[in-house]
Amino acid sequence: DFVSRNKDLIFASVGREIRLRITEDAALVKNECFIETDLCVINCSLEEQMTNLIKDIRLLGGAAL
Repeated sequence: DFVSRNKDLIFASVGREIRLRITEDAALVKNECFIETDLCVINCSLEEQMTNLIKDIRLLGGAAL
């Protein structure tokens, strides 16, 4: 829903030189989001972002992963 509501902002932010298509996938659950490129698929879901944030904070604090 967030992405759908903010499509115009997203398109304006990436610039015209980047080809972008936003599609909804009914198979995804709430807070899941993936970016697909010709080279890879990037998981940018909320859970993945939180996991990476916690890892980064632990690294900054000197904690072992």
